[in-house]
Amino acid sequence: MTDLGTITVNVNLRLVGDDGLLAAILRGAPAAPSQAPAEASSPIQAPAPSDSSGKSDKSDSSDPSDQSDQSDTPTEADVRAAIEQAQTRILGEDWMNHRDSDHVRRYYQPLREQFIRIAESLMADRPSRIAPERRAAFIREAGQLEIDGDRVTIPCPY
Repeated sequence: MTDLGTITVNVNLRLVGDDGLLAAILRGAPAAPSQAPAEASSPIQAPAPSDSSGKSDKSDSSDPSDQSDQSDTPTEADVRAAIEQAQTRILGEDWMNHRDSDHVRRYYQPLREQFIRIAESLMADRPSRIAPERRAAFIREAGQLEIDGDRVTIPCPY
């Protein structure tokens, strides 16, 4: 093996930013917090909409759109209703009274397994334990369940 020689490379970098943070990184020590992150962590308030009709602020607080944020989150009862709707749609209107029928016996367990799979994809071990912010996704997917041959599946969009 032949020696090709030594190559020397000089690199000059100009870093722009918080000098205290850069110095702390180069020293390996924790940096003191700068002013910029403290300002970023403060809550950002949107400017109040200008009201040319002369209404007071008290009338704005009774706006029904403020209350809709809380009612938009589905409850556990909504999840249960979605399960019951899917069961009725797939197993039939009177499936509870005809549990011995071939159709109900064939699709009841796969349907339950699909509900559990959907819940697991939403980070819960069963539908009743889905986080409130993920319940709407469960309801949407449960509404898409359908029979495909001998399986209960969610149709693929492509």
